[in-house]
Amino acid sequence: MLCWLKLVTIGIFVIISDVQASRILFLVPVSSKSHNNFYLPIAEELAERGHEVTFASAYALKAEKTNMVMIPNRPIHDCGTPQIMNTTLSSMIDWISCIPKFCLDGLATKEAQDLLQEKWDVVLISVFFNDCFLYDVNRMQVPFIWMIPNGLFPPFSHLAGNPTFPSFIGNPTNPVVSGPPPYTFLQRTMNILHEIFGVTLYNHYYLPRLDSLCHSRGQCTEEDPSIRDIRMNSSLFIINSIRATESVAAPYTPNVVHAGGVHLKAAKALPQDLEEWVSGSGEAGFIFFSLGSVLKTDDMPQHLFGLLVTVFSKLPYRVLWKWDADPPADLPSNIRMGKWLPQQDILGHPKIRLFITHGGLHSTQEAAHHGVPIIGIPAFGDQKSNMIQIQGNGYGRVILWEELTEDLLLTRIDETIRDEKMKSAIAKRAELMHDLPISSKDTAAYWVEYVIRHDGAPHLRCPALRMPWYRLYNMDVWATLLFIVLLSLFLTYKTIRACCKCVFRSKKIKSE
Repeated sequence: MLCWLKLVTIGIFVIISDVQASRILFLVPVSSKSHNNFYLPIAEELAERGHEVTFASAYALKAEKTNMVMIPNRPIHDCGTPQIMNTTLSSMIDWISCIPKFCLDGLATKEAQDLLQEKWDVVLISVFFNDCFLYDVNRMQVPFIWMIPNGLFPPFSHLAGNPTFPSFIGNPTNPVVSGPPPYTFLQRTMNILHEIFGVTLYNHYYLPRLDSLCHSRGQCTEEDPSIRDIRMNSSLFIINSIRATESVAAPYTPNVVHAGGVHLKAAKALPQDLEEWVSGSGEAGFIFFSLGSVLKTDDMPQHLFGLLVTVFSKLPYRVLWKWDADPPADLPSNIRMGKWLPQQDILGHPKIRLFITHGGLHSTQEAAHHGVPIIGIPAFGDQKSNMIQIQGNGYGRVILWEELTEDLLLTRIDETIRDEKMKSAIAKRAELMHDLPISSKDTAAYWVEYVIRHDGAPHLRCPALRMPWYRLYNMDVWATLLFIVLLSLFLTYKTIRACCKCVFRSKKIKSE
């Protein structure tokens, strides 16, 4: 018996040692800084398990166990961040047009090339505009995993071979979808049109532009497949979403892994001076206002800043405001500003009553995790979609910048804080987020190791990935069946008509 136990122990040690020997590369040199809040905890978990993990980013990030490499590229926002109330289609297209050169500049750096010359067991890469690095990853013949810092939506759902259903799954770019289904005819039509536009823009504008620029700069050769073909060879998609909290119970293919909330944690005690200030709010409590890390002081027009200060000064609550500039000298006494504030510790404080946010996914996840009602004032990207879903699910309200007035904001704040149904809805949402069989970090780490163990896990890929749309949706079959039905109806009509003519002709002859 003892001998068998020794053999089992040795076997387990060999398996674990084999996994621990893996070298893992995270490639996120083109990304928003806030997206690293999703990527880095996964990297740290893998390093905690004994893997040799290297994290390549354009930002100077801190990590305990992960080897950090900074790619000396400009921050992605140098391509232009759409400002508040200025998110036109042309500005978004200009931004996307800038990205290929931006990505290739990062790829050309010595730091990036040194990393890509090393041997890796798996590469995890951000799905947002890091595609140019796949030319080198493909030459390395190493499995790669896409990481998505939000939920799965077109065109990335198509890249996973994951079915899309515009009939009941909203598109984040669709402004007429106002929450969970059922959707009206107009909403479903707009869902389809937005999906077609997004896929067309990405596959037929952005990717060909990247291919062309890469060849013209000599960073890829004629032997390299097109970037569109390379992208389809991914082993897995790790997405920042929690199934229990999604607005719709949507279907997913086996290569899509939900790892939402890897950054979530229990609230810790606030710094003493901050604790004294929020505790001084008494029974009324306090409101936390933050527009995240993307929107800066310069992005907000002065008249909007003045409007917010005026509204907050009229409230019976204290307002804690994340603001990346020095506070004005005449700031009302119930408002406190800070350039850096421990957001999750604040959201977990018992005296918080409301979170006013830009609607970024991490911020809304943190609010739901700690059970805090939300007012969202979205600016761009997925923020509006996030807030529309939250409003539809009953634990938040959305206000658009262009419709913001003093009276509206005061009314929304009062309604949200006093709404008992909303308090119940956010409490239920928090309960769902805590009721998971395995942590999100463990889930992500397991599937990364799974890809390593099974040589890229090609068996997880859905055949839909490489099927043309008309075959995927059986349009050729439906067209053929429709033709047969119409032909049958036509022939039946012709036959009946001929028979009727024959009968009438026969009766006419007899009568004569």
